[in-house]
Amino acid sequence: MSRTVVELLIKRIREIVHQKGEVKIGLPTGNTPLKIYEALRTQYKNDSIWEHVTLVRLDEYVGQEPNSPQSFQKQLREALVNHLKLKRFLSINGNANDPLKERQRYEEELIKLVFDTYEV
Repeated sequence: MSRTVVELLIKRIREIVHQKGEVKIGLPTGNTPLKIYEALRTQYKNDSIWEHVTLVRLDEYVGQEPNSPQSFQKQLREALVNHLKLKRFLSINGNANDPLKERQRYEEELIKLVFDTYEV
């Protein structure tokens, strides 16, 4: 099933990149998407399409060290991000000294993306 999902996802990414020049995708964390991330990184790792893709991490625990085993940032980097040549990976710092300031920074980055987003 994850193979079919990955093939459809890559097809849609290609369509959007062809139409818009780039695509932005919000990434969930947890165990559910791991098979899809594995298929993406193994089957499409060297695909030039990634140079037109911005991946956005959707969540993180407050106070979480970036390299902690529980960190969503670590999970996404190891499962997918470190294996692809992306245009950009947007991530929130769960261990920021000032979580409210970091939330505001991340929100502003997301707003910049939203006004130019074509969703998958």
